[in-house]
Amino acid sequence: MKSASSENESIKTVAPESQSRVNAILTTAFTMCPLSRWLYPEPERY
Repeated sequence: MKSASSENESIKTVAPESQSRVNAILTTAFTMCPLSRWLYPEPERY
């Protein structure tokens, strides 16, 4: 990943070859969120 700008290091641009990995990481990060699980209880919708 590379920074979108040198002033704001918290926003990153994801290379196309890394996109599926980043999506998997973000999805995994929110699986323990009670509100997300309540809103989307079916795994295929989540």
